[in-house]
Amino acid sequence: IEPVFNTLPLLIDHFADRLSDQPWIMYDLARHYGVMHQRGDIKEVFVDETLIRKGGLPPELLADGEMLLEELWRGYYDAITIKERNNLKQQRRFMPRRYWKYMTEHRRLRVESCVEKAPWSGGFFSWLEQKCRPD
Repeated sequence: IEPVFNTLPLLIDHFADRLSDQPWIMYDLARHYGVMHQRGDIKEVFVDETLIRKGGLPPELLADGEMLLEELWRGYYDAITIKERNNLKQQRRFMPRRYWKYMTEHRRLRVESCVEKAPWSGGFFSWLEQKCRPD
């Protein structure tokens, strides 16, 4: 994230309560620090920001299945979007454009879209997992 104000301390308890069973990291690029939650423990972290600014972490640093989940989320987002009713002004009102670069649905993977080539019968998810696996 890259908020205008130092809001990360305000978010920690909220996400720790709601995502207490999951590991997560939030990093403030504007202030060069972040927090990591793992097994109920919260720690301050610092990362190489050049990785983040280049469009996300490299695939080898992602959790198993992360690329697959991102591609599935993009597929869901694209499927529910009604192109004729697209209202960019309203989207910007709800979420300023400066934050879009961090939203999965607005970032596209450098790999080809796996979903477009998928065989939609039998073993789809195992096929998708094989095709979307980072090289």
